[in-house]
Amino acid sequence: MAKNNKDNDAAENGAAVIPQEEVQSVGNATTDAKSAPAHAAGDEPEYSAADLASAARARFGVPPEVVHTALKVEGKDKATLSEAKRIVKAFLERKVK
Repeated sequence: MAKNNKDNDAAENGAAVIPQEEVQSVGNATTDAKSAPAHAAGDEPEYSAADLASAARARFGVPPEVVHTALKVEGKDKATLSEAKRIVKAFLERKVK
């Protein structure tokens, strides 16, 4: 029960909750990207628009406002990384009327 309260508190504070199976042991020196759990095709995790916007510069190379607006125009409040990249790219390439 305490775990659920901790997850709820993190979600209420705007923090992304990472599933326990995706957390790697820091003390294990042999852990690398190859041993990380892989998501099956079409089984990518979805992130909130706020989480995607907060990682905008690192993941998409654009200001957070661009990611937020692109997702809003598309009517999305959650998206996978690949879906968000596609949406942001299309938004940036739109013709201005």
